[in-house]
Amino acid sequence: MGVYVIDEHDAERTMKKVAIQGVAGCFHDIAARQFFKDEVETIACDTFKDLFATIKKDNSILGAVAIENTIAGSL
Repeated sequence: MGVYVIDEHDAERTMKKVAIQGVAGCFHDIAARQFFKDEVETIACDTFKDLFATIKKDNSILGAVAIENTIAGSL
């Protein structure tokens, strides 16, 4: 499984499904909606492990994952 890098041109193409760790309104949800300009359906996952399992099952689903947290540091 490779890394998929999204640029701002990808964000403007079409409605995306994006798996996030957390629930509607969390920081991952807000970041996904800002990046994709609200053209996104978020899929809430309880854990990062669940998020990666979700995107592994369906390669049309993207994942939004924080790489750093101001409280906890690097993830």
